[in-house]
Amino acid sequence: MKNLLCLLLLLQVTHPIFSQMQSIGAWREHLPFNRGKQVAATGNKIYCATEEALFAYNKEDASLERFTKLTGLNDFGITSIAYCADYRTLIITYSDANIDLLYDDNSVYNLPYIKEKNITGNKSINSIYIKGKLAYLACGFGIVVLDVERQEVKDTYYIGANGSNM
Repeated sequence: MKNLLCLLLLLQVTHPIFSQMQSIGAWREHLPFNRGKQVAATGNKIYCATEEALFAYNKEDASLERFTKLTGLNDFGITSIAYCADYRTLIITYSDANIDLLYDDNSVYNLPYIKEKNITGNKSINSIYIKGKLAYLACGFGIVVLDVERQEVKDTYYIGANGSNM
């Protein structure tokens, strides 16, 4: 009887340990969501960018939704976010000049054009200004005009003498 009691006690203690193990091949995130950098508000959501990830607070049901590289974003190191209300799109820029468009249905479209472009100098995206369907990205080398509707770079303006890099 004593052995059976010891066995039951051992199973009771070890059960929570085994139930929390992650399955082989699965990933889980351990990112800090407590250091917000920037906020963008929509009709029913408030997005908050942190260094490593993004989360949204739903005003209707008070739920939180996390967005990371594991859930569909294409990079780490968020530098800016801005919401284009006309096209219901959140523009996310990263420290390596990568850009994601996050739609209200949580689908993500990646625009790696600035990241992959061979530009001398600083390619960092410092801030975003939205006017209609155009997003103006203030970069280290100048201004990039992004057409949100067509998901493409519309124009690039280099700041410097005769349009050259500074």
